[in-house]
Amino acid sequence: MSSPGFYIQAAKILDKLALKKTTIKAVTLADDVKEKKKMYAIINETLKYKPIITEIIEKSQILKTEKKLSKSLAIVLIYDMLFGHAKNFKNAPVFQKIMNKNKARLNAELVKIKIRNKAINNEDLLPEEIKNPFILPRYVRVNLLKSTVDNVIEHFQKKDGYELLPPVEGKELAHFKPKTFRKDFHLEDLLVFPSNTDFHDHPLYLNGTLILQDKASCFPAHVLSPPPGSVVIDGCAAPGNKTSHVASLMGNKGHIFAFDLDKRRLGLLKRLTTKAGCTCIEPLNENFLETDPNDPKYADVEYILLDPSCSGSGIVSRLDQILNQKSQG
Repeated sequence: MSSPGFYIQAAKILDKLALKKTTIKAVTLADDVKEKKKMYAIINETLKYKPIITEIIEKSQILKTEKKLSKSLAIVLIYDMLFGHAKNFKNAPVFQKIMNKNKARLNAELVKIKIRNKAINNEDLLPEEIKNPFILPRYVRVNLLKSTVDNVIEHFQKKDGYELLPPVEGKELAHFKPKTFRKDFHLEDLLVFPSNTDFHDHPLYLNGTLILQDKASCFPAHVLSPPPGSVVIDGCAAPGNKTSHVASLMGNKGHIFAFDLDKRRLGLLKRLTTKAGCTCIEPLNENFLETDPNDPKYADVEYILLDPSCSGSGIVSRLDQILNQKSQG
């Protein structure tokens, strides 16, 4: 059972998302959201059904008869009554009278939509891309300081019983059978597994041979691509996956100045890069922006990696595709 305040906050979140200046995760996990898990769930589910709910609102004309309801608040309340878990809004008496008075009319409009679409249940009304979203696979990077890609592939085939499939790209990556894996289509030190593959107890992860790293996070080191013997600055290094990736591509030959202002996160970088066998990294708890470019210490630097931490705002995830449905109203 949800309180009136919960529904009101959910309506405000829908308004923020309509501006398309934030993400579902960012806005539902914000500090001012008390019931984060519950809010995250209702916002996701409400957005899935929003085009249908918008039609129900228009056909029932509930906003004309219930002047106190904003459109976003009506969307949340109708979702929870017709598609969610609310039965009588017992904990929200301020909305209980309104929703009970309109329940028959709202249900009737939903039935009409289901008949028109030949839908047996509510989920049948959802478009295919919402019912069956593209699930991102699990990416793992082979740490070349510990092993080779070929040796790791052999381990998975002979010791773990995996089947190696040909590299593919795009939506074909959604078609993964259990106990299969692929080499990445673009990056030679990256392997691709089914999304539910768990490596946290795998011996190759525990000994630092495998690094759990998203594909997007693996591109910067490859784009920079410093040859062995290079002197590199990583200006925003922690927690260290990209730093260790650069060291891997350099074969530990050369030197990497790893800057980070956050002492705690720099400690994490030290642990991660030690586990990965990196010996060419010098962690520096300093502000890269205040570094003197004329300092003789950095005279041989030819490569700079600068990949600052990101809030995630503006980055589309598979969850946020539901924001881009047509007829959102």
